Amino acid sequence: MIESPGGAGPAALRRATRAIVWRYVAVALFFDSLPTLTPQLALAFGLSSNAFQTVLGSAFVAFALAQLASAPVIARVGTRTAIVCATLYLGVGATLVCLVTAPFAFVLIFLSMFAVNSIGSNATRLLTARLEQGGGRGVLFARAYGWAQAKNVVAPLLVGAIAATFGWRMALLMAIAPVIAVGIWVGSAMQRIDGISPDCSPRTRCWLAVLRSRSFIVPTLIAAAFQPAFGCAAARLPFHLADRVGADAFAIGLTVALASAAIATGVVVGSRLARRWSSRRSIAVGSLMMGAGLICLLLAQTDAPPIIATTGLIAIQSAYGFIVVPCLGEALDTTDERRLPASSLFGFVQPAIGGLSVALSGTSPLSDVATVTVLGTLSLTAIVALLFAARPRTMAL
Repeated sequence: MIESPGGAGPAALRRATRAIVWRYVAVALFFDSLPTLTPQLALAFGLSSNAFQTVLGSAFVAFALAQLASAPVIARVGTRTAIVCATLYLGVGATLVCLVTAPFAFVLIFLSMFAVNSIGSNATRLLTARLEQGGGRGVLFARAYGWAQAKNVVAPLLVGAIAATFGWRMALLMAIAPVIAVGIWVGSAMQRIDGISPDCSPRTRCWLAVLRSRSFIVPTLIAAAFQPAFGCAAARLPFHLADRVGADAFAIGLTVALASAAIATGVVVGSRLARRWSSRRSIAVGSLMMGAGLICLLLAQTDAPPIIATTGLIAIQSAYGFIVVPCLGEALDTTDERRLPASSLFGFVQPAIGGLSVALSGTSPLSDVATVTVLGTLSLTAIVALLFAARPRTMAL
C-alpha cells in the first residue's frame, strides 16, 4: 500500500508537486520536439518513411510493455529513484543517438529510451495521483499536462530552427538538456517524500479487482479507442508536411508547434471545466473535435489545398485533453493499493494500441492523410459506441 503523503509536510509536498509538473514539462519538451526531427533522423540512418513509422510504432509498444514491467521495479526502488533514473537515462540515450551511425544501433537505443522512460512515466503518474487533493478527478493531471503542452508550444519551432541551422544532432542535444537538468533537480526536491511509494508489489487480487472494475475498464477503453487516431495523426503530420507540402525543418517545427498549442488549449480548457463538466460531456466535446478533423481530411481527398489536411490532423490531436485526460483521472480514482496496477494497466493499454496502430499503418499503401482518415473514423466510432454502452454510473457523469 502507498503511504500517506501527509507526513511529508506541506512545504515538501508543494516542492514535490512543482518537481513533478516540471518533469512533465521537460520530458514533453523532448518528445514533442522529436516529430520535427523524424524526417532528418530517418534520412540520417537510411530509413524510409514507412520503415521509420514501424520503428516509431515499435517504440510505443516497448513503452507499453515496460509499463507492466514497471510495477515491480517501482515497488522495489520507490517512485523517486524510478523517476530520477528514467529521466537521466533519456539524456544518456539522446547523447548516444548523436554518436552512433549504424541503423541497428539507433533503433536499439531509440527503443530503450522509450522503454526506460516508461518506468519513470508510470512512477510520475502514480505520484501525481497521490498528490491529487480534492479538486476534482484528474484536475492535477490536467494542469500538469496543460503546463507541459503550453510550455512546449515553442519547442518544436526552436528545435526546427536549430536543426535547420546547425543540424539535427545539435537540436537533439538542446532538446535533451532540460530533461537532464530536471532529472537532477527532481532527485533533490523529492528527498523528503521518498515514502510516497509502494512498499511491496500489488497482490494478484488487486490486479484482478482492477480488471473487474467497470469504473476502470470503460474510461481505459475510451482512451485506448482514441489512440489510433491520435498516434497516427501525430506521427504522420511531419511526413505529410515534408512529402506533400515540401516543408523544411523550420516549417515543420512551426506546424508541430501549432499542433502542440492546440493540444495545450484543449488540456487547459478541459482542466478549467473539470469541476463543472462530467467526463461524458468532456469526451463528447472531444468526439465532436475529432469529427471536425475527419471532415477536413475527407475534403483533403479532393483537390483541396494541403492546409486543409494539416488542419484536420491538428484538430484530431487537439481532442486529447477532452478525451484522454478525464479518462486518466477516472481510471486512477481508486484505492491506494489498486492505484499502481491501475496506473500500470492504463499506461500499458494506451501506447500498446497507439504503437501497434502506428507500426501497422507503416505498411499501408494509402497516403498519410487517407491512413489517418480510416483510423480516425474507426476510433471515433469506437468512442461513441463505448459512451452509449456505458451505464451512467460507470463514470462520473
